[in-house]
Amino acid sequence: MAADVAAMPRTGEEKTPGYAWVILIVVFLASFTVPVNFFKVPTIAPVLIEQFNMGDNFGWMMSMFTFISILLSFPAAGLAKKFGMRIVTIVSISAAIAGGLIGVFAVNMPMLLFGRFLEGLCMGFFGVIAPAMITQWFPRKTVGLAAGIWSIWMPAGGAVMSAVVPIIFGATNSWQVVWWVAIFYSAIALVLFLVFYRVPPDMTKEALANRSDEEREAAKGGFKRAMSLSIIFIGIAFVIYNLCNNGTVNTYLPLYLQDKSIDMQTAGLIAALQLALAIVANALGGFVSDRLGTRKWPMVFGFAALMVGTWMIFDFGGSVPLLLGGVLIAGLFPGAVSACATAAIPELIPNKEDQGYGMAMLGFGAGVGSFIGGLALGWLNPVFGSWEMAAHVLLVPLILIGIVATLFVKVR
Repeated sequence: MAADVAAMPRTGEEKTPGYAWVILIVVFLASFTVPVNFFKVPTIAPVLIEQFNMGDNFGWMMSMFTFISILLSFPAAGLAKKFGMRIVTIVSISAAIAGGLIGVFAVNMPMLLFGRFLEGLCMGFFGVIAPAMITQWFPRKTVGLAAGIWSIWMPAGGAVMSAVVPIIFGATNSWQVVWWVAIFYSAIALVLFLVFYRVPPDMTKEALANRSDEEREAAKGGFKRAMSLSIIFIGIAFVIYNLCNNGTVNTYLPLYLQDKSIDMQTAGLIAALQLALAIVANALGGFVSDRLGTRKWPMVFGFAALMVGTWMIFDFGGSVPLLLGGVLIAGLFPGAVSACATAAIPELIPNKEDQGYGMAMLGFGAGVGSFIGGLALGWLNPVFGSWEMAAHVLLVPLILIGIVATLFVKVR
């Protein structure tokens, strides 16, 4: 008899290793490289559009970042399994630094986009290896909390950059300084990772070499064994979540508000508020799902809240209370989708060595969703003649599909 992914055995005897929390911190700080680079763009979109004569092609500034993550999601899992997560992490952060340097000296849009492409390597790798690095350290009783804390990386980075970028630009009148700040942070994150990252005791080379024949047989897996219908359905749900939330709302909210005659700094603060609320949602979503023993229903609730919140945001009609209400709902609850989907992977794929393939499905979903979302609303806006109609036509049907896909996620 199949039970939903929520039906988790209670293993209160399992203890969380003390160093697991160090790993969570250092992996989170390394992961934060991604949103710092990703969200340095939206708030100063009008400046970049004018200087590089982008027109309606601004969406590529966000989608180019995510395009490479689509290509890398599943290869990243294989590369991490072959070369180790430490090496792959070093390469990905280094690529973000190189992409930032190219962007600083960009003289045209193709050069700027090439820098964004290299920065996207970081997102392609981290979306897969970071959650795997964390979940390998945590037992089932606390993996939801750990996944929830880690999953605030994107909204926290978006909140910080939405608030800080207008201040930096206002003080320097230079978008290049914003790029330098992102480069500086990436370099610090790389150093901290090199110093503090460790593999779990049961995943060291010595531990793997000393496994019994029974343990080796049980650990055998691979891509085909890791994949299941539930992994596919949770991947579909994650595509939709990222398309609607990250690709659409987080990308276009500052530009949409500025188009509605709200100044840059206020638009940035409103976007930062929405993302700051998502920090609470992600962490709380993982914790609550641990306590309730379910991943599925917090995800369904998160999708429903996303539909209501985005409808209010893109149809506020000048009503500040309606706008802030939408920001509150869209910020405070949908993050449970990300936290619970991440925490569900170890339950769907018990073999630690193969969990990277499940994370790859989420990374692929995040990349595809963010890529399409980064372009879709910008293209639909002139087609339907308004932000409001374009947003409703795009988001509502997709969110309903996301709910249905979540309901099909099951584990034996």
